[in-house]
This record gives sequence, C-alpha cells and structure tokens, in this order.
Amino acid sequence: MNKEQYIKLVMKKLGCTKKEKEKIKVDLNNDIEMALKNGETFEDIMKRMGTPEELAQEFNDNLGVVYKKSHKKLIIGIIIGVVAVIIAVILYIQSLIPDINPLGTSGLYRESEVHQWNVEAIDYLNQNDYDSLRQMMSPHLRDQSNDQIIIKAKSDLGELGNFEKITSEQSVEAKQKGELLVVSEVVALYEKRSVTYTISFNESGQLVGIYMK
Repeated sequence: MNKEQYIKLVMKKLGCTKKEKEKIKVDLNNDIEMALKNGETFEDIMKRMGTPEELAQEFNDNLGVVYKKSHKKLIIGIIIGVVAVIIAVILYIQSLIPDINPLGTSGLYRESEVHQWNVEAIDYLNQNDYDSLRQMMSPHLRDQSNDQIIIKAKSDLGELGNFEKITSEQSVEAKQKGELLVVSEVVALYEKRSVTYTISFNESGQLVGIYMK
C-alpha cells in the first residue's frame, strides 16, 4: 500500500462533511510527507498512525461523528422474516387445498351409504322438511343454518317444479386440515330445470356442507 492508497481508504471511512474531509486529507498528506522527509519509512508511519480504519475512527471520534449502524443485519432479518411469511402463506394455502382421492380409498366410506345420505338430504329439501335436514347436520353447520337461510338458498334457484330424478352422482374423498370428508356432486332433474348439489359429509355421517346451483 502506498501513501495515496492509504489516504484514499481513510477518506472512505470518514463520516464527516466533505469540507472536513478535504481538510483532513490535506493535513494527513502533509503529515506523511513531513515524516517521510524526516527519514521515516511509509511502513513505520502506518504502524504509528494505525490502519486506515483505525485512523478514520480516531478522526470520527474527535469530530463527534455519529456512526451509522450497518443495515446488513437488519436487511438479513427482514429477508428472513419475509421468507418465513411467504412459507407460512404457502403452507396455509396448501392446507386449504384438499387432498382428493377416489371414494373408498380410506375404507371409511361406502358408495351405497354415501348415495343414501345424498338422497336423504335432497328429499328433505324437496319436502321442505328443514328440521329433519338440520338433524343430519354437524353441530357447527346446524348453528349456522335456519329456515330463512335454507329457504333463501332454494328461492335463488328460481322455479323448479316437481322433482323427477337424479341424473348423475359423483363422489370423492377429500382430506382437508386433517379431516376426511366425502364430497358429492349430485345433479337432480326437476320439471323446469336441473339443480347441481354439492354435498359433504364427515366420517360420522354428519352433513357438513351443502351447496346448490
């Protein structure tokens, strides 16, 4: 390292104003030149003055410079925090996406049994027997359902006419948030239109969801 490189590194580490830096640069250059003329080697001068970092810190201390804290750790912390949030969001989204398998995969649901549950729920709706329908429901769904809600859902379908038959029925097992459900899509034909029911039951055979369109 030569004199110019040494002074440049000192200037880089200073936290004072540009005017103060220029004064320090001139003074430092003069001091080194004087020492060299007096017979000191540059290596001896460096040992006496210290490394560029040490000398710059001494100048900063004397000038009362408030050191700027390094943002490196803060930035790393923020990045880690953001990554953690992203991972948490991804895991949460994944938890909302059910794991779908064919009906009968778990051995907990039988096709004939699920079909009977679906038919029973649709029959209660067709007969406006909402009390019996609520008896099929899980406690959570029962607390959220009343006659007005069910009637409103049916009225949104428009005029249906009399029920005629079920034209198609497909069921799968869906595991979501650790709970294994059976979800069926049932198409029922009425006099004036067809209705697609999406019906879900839990392992206890309780109705946990019903949607019609």
